[in-house]
Amino acid sequence: MQMLKDFSRDIGRLLESTHNSHDVIIRAGVGTSQKEFKAHSLILNARCPYFQKVSTNGENVPNESGIIVFDKQNFSPKIFKILLKYFYTGRIELKDQDTSDILQILMMSDELELTTLIQHALHYLIENQSFHLRRNPLKFLQTLSCHENEIFSSLKNYCIEIICEDPVKYLFNSSEFLLLDKSILISILKQDFLDVQDEVQIWNHVLKWGIAQMPSSHFILKTINNWTREETNILKEILSDFIPLIRWLDISMNDIMNKVAPYSNILPKDFCREIFNAHRTISTTSESTLLNEFPLINYIESLPPSVNGNSMYQTENSFLFCFGKGERKDKSAAKGGNPVVKISKLIRVSNPQKAIYYSPTSGPCFGGGCDLGIINNQIVSYGSLSYNGINKFIKEESHLDLEDYEVFQVVKSE
Repeated sequence: MQMLKDFSRDIGRLLESTHNSHDVIIRAGVGTSQKEFKAHSLILNARCPYFQKVSTNGENVPNESGIIVFDKQNFSPKIFKILLKYFYTGRIELKDQDTSDILQILMMSDELELTTLIQHALHYLIENQSFHLRRNPLKFLQTLSCHENEIFSSLKNYCIEIICEDPVKYLFNSSEFLLLDKSILISILKQDFLDVQDEVQIWNHVLKWGIAQMPSSHFILKTINNWTREETNILKEILSDFIPLIRWLDISMNDIMNKVAPYSNILPKDFCREIFNAHRTISTTSESTLLNEFPLINYIESLPPSVNGNSMYQTENSFLFCFGKGERKDKSAAKGGNPVVKISKLIRVSNPQKAIYYSPTSGPCFGGGCDLGIINNQIVSYGSLSYNGINKFIKEESHLDLEDYEVFQVVKSE
């Protein structure tokens, strides 16, 4: 052991006396911070695969008066000095470096193909610097993502595990979240152990992230109803790869209707309808509880539930929808008649088994795919599953502002 220490010390002295014996110059950094390091090609070629490969192809290496010159503007002079000493002595004291310096050592070692040093530094970071990694695992993950070398997978996975322990703290509330690369966010959301209390949090933050990736940020202040078709399509494309990663059935029906459905135009076609139907299929809510909380349409009490007492009700009667929005003046007003007539539409039920759907947090909803509903003071439609004529006066996936509404049941006269 002492012999190895002596050997390391003696070879290290070559680095201190390169003035007259060096045949390599490495210029690290740029501008006024650039520094020149003198070295010996024999040592560099023996200790570093990168220098060995470049030197072998000598015709592409700059040469100044017989001195081989490497310009490494992307190298930090401080970090390269540490690595150069490692080349000559085989020793490196990571405990004397802070976490950011060790990370730079890793990145530079990757370019120089120093596999042994990379493995040593990775092990040291995880075993001895976990506290610092936990301060900002997202930052480390972003830095590592620029390097595809599989050797970094252990540290990448370690950072992802930290983030998944508390995604609100380490991911969603991070100042770097909106700047996050798409591939990194996807790799995090794919994890089965992502610990979120409410799945709708993921949708809310993915939506914010998607908006931040738009080429123009001025529309962020606009409501979705005021977005142009082009803006909508761009956001839809940005979010397309995230849709399969969200556990939609873990989101409550209330949140689906109020936080997801208003954005149906940036979701796949018929997506909201499919989610509604899936929720209704697995619903176990009792009919009596629903009726006690929903007094707005009292005639629902007389309608038989369609399946297992869930929140879907059946009826063969038609419905007349009258909307205060869209009132027009009657010509008879000039003759003293009623000055206002509400626009009304008669829609007949084509699928009686799925005529009415109850929601405790919104107005009435009609149809198995929410053919028409009242959500957040808006009229919304996601298709025509139970009312074939519904999209003749309200377009599918529309969200129209609503001031008032009335709903009447149409029955045969006695």
